Amino acid sequence: MSRAEKAIQRNPHPDFKKVEASRAPWDKSLAWNMKQTPDPNWKYGQGGNDGGASLKIPHIEIDPYEEGRASVDNYKLLISGIIPRPIGFISTRSKDGSSTNLAPFSYFQVINHDPPLFTVGYAGGFDHAKDSLRNLTESEECTINIISEHFIEAANSTSINAPYGTSEWSLSGLTPAESKTVKASRVKEAVFSIEGKLESTKEFESRVTPGKKTGVLVVIEGTRFWVREDAINEARNLIDPAVLKPMSRLGGITYGRTTEGMEIPRPDYAESVEKNEEVKKLVMKYDYQNNEKLLSKFNIHGQIIKIYEDPLKLLLAYPPQTNYLSYPQVKPLPKEIQATKHPSTQDDQPRTPKPNRKISLISSLKGKG
Repeated sequence: MSRAEKAIQRNPHPDFKKVEASRAPWDKSLAWNMKQTPDPNWKYGQGGNDGGASLKIPHIEIDPYEEGRASVDNYKLLISGIIPRPIGFISTRSKDGSSTNLAPFSYFQVINHDPPLFTVGYAGGFDHAKDSLRNLTESEECTINIISEHFIEAANSTSINAPYGTSEWSLSGLTPAESKTVKASRVKEAVFSIEGKLESTKEFESRVTPGKKTGVLVVIEGTRFWVREDAINEARNLIDPAVLKPMSRLGGITYGRTTEGMEIPRPDYAESVEKNEEVKKLVMKYDYQNNEKLLSKFNIHGQIIKIYEDPLKLLLAYPPQTNYLSYPQVKPLPKEIQATKHPSTQDDQPRTPKPNRKISLISSLKGKG
């Protein structure tokens, strides 16, 4: 076991095989299926679907730099809390082609589609670069492969701390396949693979130990996609999760499998809010309560409009998210609102609004006093 692994203590089991033997075998019968959401009758403004149960349990505040807290504690906390994480199975080769590397990284994510961009986070700086980072920065090429259930053990074997130049391909028994735009091989067993070229890197320094380099962020641009033909739709724009069967990372040495999903349509503001008076009131009430306690007055072109009754009536008359005052067609103010001259006005006449100028009432509101 490496010194780093001893410090992290990722594996909590002194005899892992004994613990594993006590568990139920892998359930091959589990297949991708769709379920309802936890509360299909959820309504806007309802909050959580647990009836408020989660609000009754207090939180613990943690300062990542508090005295006596080791950086490894932050690592273990984050990888157990940011879950599930997709795994980028990265294949690289040295610039001269003499060495290859294959390794899984869960500090991985897609961040853009035009151009296709992906991020990979490497622990440690360039001065102690992992084999994968060393190859990637030298050759500026790689492939990203998504790990599926049918080769999870082989993929995990490549996380071994092998010396530079040792082939993880041979240790894993996985099959290298030729790429088109890069020299690094893709994993033929993978349902989905991406060829990529290095776009940029950024090195990070420790906050606790100034001068110590603790991580490198790599941005990779995708240059070619490979999808197994039984996983892609006719339009070649959707991958079937029932075929992909992706694996994810949880905390410690734990992986997750994806067997259930649910669909929730993305709401449209015009349909869900503007055409629903009850939901519209929720939005306006929230804006009213959270705009710096703006309860008494607001300013429109040199005039102070004083609210002598419930200020919420103003917002109901002038929805901040949907309506603006457009001069010269000004929506009549409610009867509950009276106007007085702004103190800064030099004459006895209100200022003439400029034609077609728009202001949002909610952004014009000012606090008491």
